[in-house]
Amino acid sequence: MSPVEKAVAIAMPRLRTLEGVSFEKLIRALHSEMSRKGCGDFEVSDLKLGYWKQIREHRRLAEWTHERVLFSPAFTAGVKAPLAAEGYWCIDLNDYAALI
Repeated sequence: MSPVEKAVAIAMPRLRTLEGVSFEKLIRALHSEMSRKGCGDFEVSDLKLGYWKQIREHRRLAEWTHERVLFSPAFTAGVKAPLAAEGYWCIDLNDYAALI
């Protein structure tokens, strides 16, 4: 078993019980690291934290391209396919592990 596989094997059970805030921090760190290393389609030019309920309040963001992304510890094909058909990009920890 490779070091990455060992780390994922340890992390996956723990992530199933962690609160959402911890998972969000992990995803933010993974996303930033993948962008820094140039892995996958993870270009991050500017990190904006918070909830954007009313985009009209943020007019300077109106010209941005909006991508709908869902993060989960794991997506099954039965869950991922219908969400992708609705225009969501579904990323799970297995996707990140495959990039390393």
